[in-house]
Amino acid sequence: MEQAPIPAVYPDAVSYAGWPQDLHSPFGVNDPTLPPNHDGAVPYLYSTPLRSLCAGLPCPNLLVSGRLASFSHVAYGSQRVMATGQAMG
Repeated sequence: MEQAPIPAVYPDAVSYAGWPQDLHSPFGVNDPTLPPNHDGAVPYLYSTPLRSLCAGLPCPNLLVSGRLASFSHVAYGSQRVMATGQAMG
């Protein structure tokens, strides 16, 4: 079994995460051909960059955390838990 590479620490890291990824299928329980979710272990802690907490152009000075932060759907499967959101805040 190949070991996962150790993730790099972002230079603008504000917190760390590492909960197992809980990925849901796009149609949830309405698509019987796919499992409703996929649980994947995260082998290492990884850092959360400050740039993912910036709200953007409408409010350039606003920072968000938790479920409002900007992540891919795969990273969101691990970042959306309450303890990780508290660490971001």
